[in-house]
Amino acid sequence: MNVLLTISRERSRKVYPPGGRRRTDAGTSMIEVVLSVVLLSIFTVAAGVVIAQGSTTSSDSRARVVAAGLAQRELDIVAETIAASPEGANDLLDPSTVSNPNLTSELSSGNAEWAFKVSGQRFKLVRQAQAQTVGLGSPCDSTASGGGSITRLATLVTVTVTWEGMGNSNRPHVASRLYPPNPKAEVGLGTDKAAIGVRVTGMANPETSDRAGIRVQVTGPGYTGSAITDARGCALFVVKPPVGGYGDYDVQLLGSTGGGHFVNLIGEERPTQTVLTVSAGQSRNITFVNYDDGGGLTVTVVNAGPTDTEVVLLPAMGGAGSERTAPIVDGKAVFSGLNPGQYSASVGATSISVTITAGSSTQAQLVIP
Repeated sequence: MNVLLTISRERSRKVYPPGGRRRTDAGTSMIEVVLSVVLLSIFTVAAGVVIAQGSTTSSDSRARVVAAGLAQRELDIVAETIAASPEGANDLLDPSTVSNPNLTSELSSGNAEWAFKVSGQRFKLVRQAQAQTVGLGSPCDSTASGGGSITRLATLVTVTVTWEGMGNSNRPHVASRLYPPNPKAEVGLGTDKAAIGVRVTGMANPETSDRAGIRVQVTGPGYTGSAITDARGCALFVVKPPVGGYGDYDVQLLGSTGGGHFVNLIGEERPTQTVLTVSAGQSRNITFVNYDDGGGLTVTVVNAGPTDTEVVLLPAMGGAGSERTAPIVDGKAVFSGLNPGQYSASVGATSISVTITAGSSTQAQLVIP
């Protein structure tokens, strides 16, 4: 009996390898394989992202180098054009803005917008030319309706190059050069051209409040040109009126290159004036006054009754502008595009004085007794 029990216990006893631990090699190997695959995938994706970013950066760098080369090429061609002919500079001003000029078959991509192609990358080039007077005689220097006399004209040319797929994070390549007049160019405008000088001032004394950096556009018979006012608040345009006759030219302000919300006395953001009957050989001028960075006003009305529906805003005595009204909504009346200065805001017989500053929003409270 004891022998049988001993044999039974021996048979039921489990035998383990040396060290007394079960063998689990199969399970451990599978986990290791799965972890290895996951880690390898992560490293592969990360490496791919780094390589892609590096490739994109390298591609953008190459595109910027090519853009700089295209801009330099255009500026050199402009220099040759001005030097080759007394009329070369004037030809650049009509029209003043040109897309993809001086395109050759070797550089052509066959695309109307992205017309240039270099090393598989497509580019767009925009050239803008702006006339500038040399010495005395700018139409902006004269207050007479006929303007001043023109001596010689310099030409400021700006070239902007963008490329396909550049994205919003990249800036275009921009290059500018000021070209002196061709020594052989005629003194004055010659027999077929006219000059229009546009001056822009703010509300203060016109002699000390010149508005630089204002975009100006002129359109007329066969002509559309744009320019930016200089430190004197002046932009100069050279146009070619109809042969043997005259033309009317519309002049419009398009805001400031520095941002802001510029308006005139009546709140117009893009005021327009017309220079009438411009004929060849003339130098004409026009002035926009009181063009300022407009301010805003919010009037909170306390104790408004059922008949109190709007706030009336008037410029102070001697101030610029005209009467304006704004409805009272949820106890507030909101005005925008106001010229800087003193105003009176009123509801019925109750009024307050407010001061508007350029480019800011003023808060005011009007309490009705």
